[in-house]
Amino acid sequence: MKQNATSLSRTAGEISPLPKMNYLNSR
Repeated sequence: MKQNATSLSRTAGEISPLPKMNYLNSR
């Protein structure tokens, strides 16, 4: 469970910045 949470957290952290930047740039 801990490993899964870390994996999800890491993926979200890596994917989060991209859409956020795209969203800000799109705006």
